[in-house]
Order: sequence, then C-alpha cells, then structure tokens
Amino acid sequence: MIGEIIASESKSFKAQVATGAEVPAFGEWVCVQHPDGITTVGIVYSIQRESVEPGRQVEALGRTKEELEREMPHVFELIRTVFSCLVVGYQTKEGAFRQTIPPYPPELHAFVDLMEQALFERIQPPYDFFRLLMGASESGLPTDDLFVTILQKLSSAKILERQRIEVLIEAGRVVSRLLGDDHERLHAILRRISQ
Repeated sequence: MIGEIIASESKSFKAQVATGAEVPAFGEWVCVQHPDGITTVGIVYSIQRESVEPGRQVEALGRTKEELEREMPHVFELIRTVFSCLVVGYQTKEGAFRQTIPPYPPELHAFVDLMEQALFERIQPPYDFFRLLMGASESGLPTDDLFVTILQKLSSAKILERQRIEVLIEAGRVVSRLLGDDHERLHAILRRISQ
C-alpha cells in the first residue's frame, strides 16, 4: 500500500501517501481495489507536499532537513504528501481490462497500490484510454508529459525488441490521430520517448 484515498470522482482520485511508503513517481501506474471485486487503474499526474491543516501556510524555516529532524521533529507531522491520479480504466471481476471510466469511483479511505506488471501487460491496443488523457488536457493536466511516460512504460513492458517497436508504432498512431494536425506536438512527444 502506498496511499489512502482522500477524494475521488469518476475520472480521478487523490490519495495521501501512507506513513513510511515511498512517494509514487509522476506517470506511475496505480490501482485501487473495490469491495465488489473490480480494480480501478490510474496514472499519477500530480504530486503535492502541503500542510495537513487546510488553512495553514507552510513557512520557510531556514534549516536543513537534518536540523529540522533534530531541533523541530514535530514539523514533519504537520506536512503531508498527496498525489492525484487520472483514471484510465478498470479490471472487471472476471479479469477483463476495460479502457474506460469504471461504473463508480473508488471509495474514500480505500488503499492505493502500485499496479502489478501482470495487470499492466493486459493493456493492449487500441489504447482507448489515450482519449481519456486527451480529454483531461483541457483541465490543465500535463498530458504531453504523461504521454511520454506512458509510451516509455508500454514499450519497456515488452520483452522482445520486435514487440517493443510494434507497441510504439501502434501507440504512436493513436496519439497521432488524437492530435490531428498538430505535427510539432506529436514530434516533440515521440522525440522525448527515447531520451
């Protein structure tokens, strides 16, 4: 378990990082189990460190982390790390993976886990969840950066070089169709995949 859901809606959720857990990276794939057996799948698109108290502003203290741990250890109890995820699909009770919004959002206080490789490998073309990602760009999500991390992960999940190339070609086609005539944007995304 890497976190616990503190806010959720059909297309996204927000979780607080669990004590002692490692903060998930931008673009990390995560999943949330529902009591009825379905699993919501999301991609981390934002990570924030903030005050535990909503109205309280964090102030600069002019000390290193080590000094704070030694002199003011309580400060760390007043800070939390949260991450937000875009929902890109779900796994049914029967094990099928659907690249669409699940029937309902994850429950509050449900636990968030990193997605296992076996579930990730079930994500196959036509990559319909890319459309969910494009729709989210209007709300200020860094969609181009997410496309880069998604394409890198999809290509690295395939063991054979031939499979890797096929995945990149198919995913690139989907992104190209979604971007329409924005060739410069597509080129920038594809160029960054190999960096």
